[in-house]
Amino acid sequence: MMRPSVKCAAAMILLHILLLLSGCSGRNTPPTGQEVTNWFQNNEKDLNTVRDYLATLDFDSMDIKDSKMIVGYTYIIGYTYIGESQLNKTRLPIREDTVLLALRSLRKAGCKNIYYSRSTLQYCIWHGTSSIDCGVAYRADGQMPDIAYLTQCEPLEVDGWYWYVADFEEWRVQNAG
Repeated sequence: MMRPSVKCAAAMILLHILLLLSGCSGRNTPPTGQEVTNWFQNNEKDLNTVRDYLATLDFDSMDIKDSKMIVGYTYIIGYTYIGESQLNKTRLPIREDTVLLALRSLRKAGCKNIYYSRSTLQYCIWHGTSSIDCGVAYRADGQMPDIAYLTQCEPLEVDGWYWYVADFEEWRVQNAG
């Protein structure tokens, strides 16, 4: 028979493993600005490759996701999903090898999603356990990124690039009343 302290330790380990397998690390604090800046510097070439490719496309909004289900479609690497206002989520193949390699590299580096909407290209590199995400964003015109529920945003050393935190709960409190 196991002692209570051993049972408790075993239960905590099992809970931690389940959280890791479900994608929840238990961390609900976004990375610091310095951590995001370091991530940007380590991945700048791939970020620019994807940015430059998406700039050649003529769509108002689009997103590139990982292998999760998206509005009834199974994502296959190499396809972009165009927003609802554009072609009703039509999949368009990305045929440029350099872009496909950059996308794979960014995913390996922790990039969760890539969105383009309202003149802002957004690379989400962290999701919290609630409605918080964090990453880097690019806006060609140099204005602040237009990101839903934006609560923190600071320019990086490279023109047009910013690190951001979008936190719905904090935004809701700040904008109440």
